[in-house]
Amino acid sequence: MNVTGITRSRCALGAGFLLLVSCDAVAPATTTVAELGMSGAQLYQRFCAACHGAHGRGDGLPAGVLEPPARDFGKGRFSLVSTDNGNPTDADLDRLLVRGMPGSAMPSFAWLAPADRQRVLAYVRGLTEAARAEALVERAGKDGLDPATALQRARAELRPGTPIAEPDASADPVALAQRGALLYAKHCALCHDEQGTGRRPVAQGDGKLVVRWARDFTSGVLRGGSSPRDLASRIVAGMPASAMPPTEGLSDRDLAALVAHVRKLILPGSEHRLVQQRSVVVAKRVAKVDAASDEQWAGIEEVPVVLSPLRWDADAILHARLQAMHDGARVAVRVSWKDPTCDAPAPGQAGRGDGVALQWSGEREPTFFGMGSLRAPVNIWYWRTHTFKERAGLLDLVSRSPHQLDVPPRIAAPGVTGFSDRAASVISRGHVSAAGFGRQDRGVAVLPRWENGEWVVAFTRALVSSEDGEIQLSPGLEVKLALALWNGSIGAPGRQKTFTIWHALRLAR
Repeated sequence: MNVTGITRSRCALGAGFLLLVSCDAVAPATTTVAELGMSGAQLYQRFCAACHGAHGRGDGLPAGVLEPPARDFGKGRFSLVSTDNGNPTDADLDRLLVRGMPGSAMPSFAWLAPADRQRVLAYVRGLTEAARAEALVERAGKDGLDPATALQRARAELRPGTPIAEPDASADPVALAQRGALLYAKHCALCHDEQGTGRRPVAQGDGKLVVRWARDFTSGVLRGGSSPRDLASRIVAGMPASAMPPTEGLSDRDLAALVAHVRKLILPGSEHRLVQQRSVVVAKRVAKVDAASDEQWAGIEEVPVVLSPLRWDADAILHARLQAMHDGARVAVRVSWKDPTCDAPAPGQAGRGDGVALQWSGEREPTFFGMGSLRAPVNIWYWRTHTFKERAGLLDLVSRSPHQLDVPPRIAAPGVTGFSDRAASVISRGHVSAAGFGRQDRGVAVLPRWENGEWVVAFTRALVSSEDGEIQLSPGLEVKLALALWNGSIGAPGRQKTFTIWHALRLAR
């Protein structure tokens, strides 16, 4: 599919306008060993459209779940820009793809080959230009504006401006620090607080919340980088797609002083702390899998992974560790993560407690990691502190996907205490359609344990499954694996879930 194909349903400006968009927006595809060999349109539909929507209007299927929401490219505003007119360069957009947007559901796409990233970014620019041109034609009304002229004007309006220069920090450091503190108090502290810890949403007199979620520099949740150039760009250009405005009237010396002060508030290592990077988890071959043996697990490498939230919450689980082993017949995958509370609500209470899910795909590069698609289903191994039947009894029929099921049970099953030792295996064809949730007969076993503020949950299953649609494993095989976690102590259901990008699991021969 190309820009022409996906734009026609929104824009009735004529084939000439659509062809103009198509010709310039999609770079020719070239294929190397590292590339996927897809056009920008194909890459976008495969990896971006699930959240951003088929037409780039931020209206993908999970749009109502994400906070911050997926970007609406039609508005032509992006958060991370390095130019004086607030329009991003290609390098700005590429850095966003490589880094993602920590603290949001936008992950890193650093694993995409550079040429693939350029093609998808060219396509996104085409969507943005088409939407701006459409708006110009509608604004012209009866005066009329032909599509070609509208597209030319749209491209001119969206053209990147002059790059913002890196500040000169050669001034006296003591004087720079003193000046920077004063400027920060004047321009930044109202939102980011005096110590850089950010401010929570505040209530108006009528009880409504004012969204003022400024970043906490001390927590490591940084949307962009922390270099002097990065920070100067945020200060001078603002973040056009957010509530952060440009800071006007700063001299070069003032800009250098303010950047220096902000950098002092950012903890070392913060820039990369929540950036997702693809890892390889090696399932070590052992004589016999014993998932209950801490001694056996002690000899297996732990791979740290970063998770992103569906809806931001300060208590979201953002870090975990993965281990795996197999004996030629069975495989075990263990997930460990810190959680100061063991949330296992008793039957009859609202909420479903803590939980973990492993998502499997045998595709080389699976589609968007959000629970598969109709074209490419995924297999999910799923555990929560209580199973659906344990929580709700036999009268609660389950047909919705996991993050939609945070509702109190209708009838509590009697005699259930502690937390569940049963797992479900699910075939999922998208985040709104998962077949078989609640089934316990697919051969996946689970060993959960919570001690000293940490969950350790191990899944085991035969390498080969007789169930249709389940992942089939063998020694020497590499498959894709993703992780999701739930923190039941977070009150709002949509905020409980965090998830990873696809990682590789390789079974040693």
